Amino acid sequence: MVGLLLLAGRMHGVSRKARRKPKIISSRGRSVEVNKHKLKHPLQAVCLSNTPATREAKPEADVRHIVLDTGGDLEYLEGQSVGIIPPGAKTKVYSIASAGQGDLSDGTTVSLCVKRLVEVDKDYGEVEEDGLYAGHKVYRGVGSNYLCDLKPGDTVAITGPTGKELLLPDDPDSKVLMLATGTGIAPFRGFLTSEFCRGIDQGEGKLWLILGVADRSSILYPQELSDCVSANSDRLRVDYALSREEKDEQGRKMYIQSKMRQCGEDIWRWLQEPNFHLYMCGMKAMESGVHEALSEICASHGSDWKEILARMRKEGRYHAEVY
Repeated sequence: MVGLLLLAGRMHGVSRKARRKPKIISSRGRSVEVNKHKLKHPLQAVCLSNTPATREAKPEADVRHIVLDTGGDLEYLEGQSVGIIPPGAKTKVYSIASAGQGDLSDGTTVSLCVKRLVEVDKDYGEVEEDGLYAGHKVYRGVGSNYLCDLKPGDTVAITGPTGKELLLPDDPDSKVLMLATGTGIAPFRGFLTSEFCRGIDQGEGKLWLILGVADRSSILYPQELSDCVSANSDRLRVDYALSREEKDEQGRKMYIQSKMRQCGEDIWRWLQEPNFHLYMCGMKAMESGVHEALSEICASHGSDWKEILARMRKEGRYHAEVY
């Protein structure tokens, strides 16, 4: 009998797959469908612009801000990701670097922050005959180099949006600490744009970004961040950990965990707030250092970071995405 019913359903164009409801997630009063655009039927977007994300172009450490025209067919939330399908290659996932309304504030674009992956003199790669690495064996990451080489007018296949780990807190009055290294700033640029650049009252929440990069010339979106802090100094704080320019108290390179220790008293005060959320995005290597710093900060006040972390995870106030 069950077999006959299934057969009848197929004959009428009904399948178990077709009846599956789309997955919807929400944040700050907005709802979007997860993975609306799939591998079999990706969205065809068009590159609008591809510019350096640093103050000046850095060929040896090329990071690009790429704006793609989606025609309004990609709805996403701050903190989500999209898949990019380079020609002839597998899907590569990238964090979205814009607010839900996009850089044009009309819902027609999505932006990415991408560092060109270039590895030199490894056991893999090909010897290049000219350019910056002439005579060296070089490996170039497929996805990042494809995106960093895009020109206005180029078509890009997109899947998604995906992800719910880095969504903004529902409470607009939350205290939000964002820890980022390099292009890990992408989702947090979306946060800041949503909070401060849309001309909409988003509440009285406070945001604090600690960004780790090599030096001052490597700071991503420097003018945007400076302008944002100047206009919202009562609600936004930005600190930089410049590993090749600064030293900590022990004379070691200033990594993000070192900057956290310097700001330990302020971090401790935020940790006491019931509406405090901690976000972390960037290279996986940052994770252990961040937890070490938080353990030391808590221990100096007679508390156990592991216990605090467990409580924050249970309450949905700890958000990490490392790669």
